[in-house]
Amino acid sequence: MKRKTKEAFYNNALDCTYLLSLGMEYFEFNDRARKTMDSFFDYEYQQGEIEQRIKMKLASAYMAFLGKTNFRDRSDINNKVLIDKLSGELAEIKEELGFS
Repeated sequence: MKRKTKEAFYNNALDCTYLLSLGMEYFEFNDRARKTMDSFFDYEYQQGEIEQRIKMKLASAYMAFLGKTNFRDRSDINNKVLIDKLSGELAEIKEELGFS
């Protein structure tokens, strides 16, 4: 498998932060968004320590969103706490990507 460039990594990572933000805003995560996220984690990129750290943070936020969100009860107070925490983490990731 050919490795993708660092530029592709940054573009795809930014797309993933956008998809997670939309998922939190609209309280859903469709199959297309899930496939995009999964593909990001499956690709091999030319990456160093910074990119690896960003990838791990995105994976953590993604798994927390899917695993800890109560999609059946949007008004669950734990959802607000989780989304506030994840929003902060996504802001940090965007900053690390060079976007704020």
